[in-house]
Amino acid sequence: MHQEIHLLILAVKHSLGICINIIVMASLMWMVLCRCEAYSTYPRTYDLLHAWGVLSDIYDHDCSVEDLLLEMDRLLRPYGLVIMRDRGYLIDRVSKQLDALHWNAWSTVLDAEKDEISDADEKILLARKQLWQPEDIL
Repeated sequence: MHQEIHLLILAVKHSLGICINIIVMASLMWMVLCRCEAYSTYPRTYDLLHAWGVLSDIYDHDCSVEDLLLEMDRLLRPYGLVIMRDRGYLIDRVSKQLDALHWNAWSTVLDAEKDEISDADEKILLARKQLWQPEDIL
């Protein structure tokens, strides 16, 4: 049986300021989000979310990192994967919230290699969302 995999890649194009480019690989869709609000992907959810520099951009523009995480959680399917690369202190902040997001099926934080397109002190977070039922929280 063939199962389609859906990917959502979040990337920041700094020339647009707070705009976030959203590339949806499975449906070849490109969106630009220029506000600190939720965006519609109805009815699609995703198996993989990749975000490089998005947390920094949200944080630098006084938007809520927690709101972004909740939005990402809404889009991520159970057992889906999250890959985030950003400033070390923001990755550390996110890693403290993995249990609350149920992204703790497994996770790891790695130091990013420094190169010409990386900022200093970047880290990479890899996490997998677990399947949870409402009775799990009772």
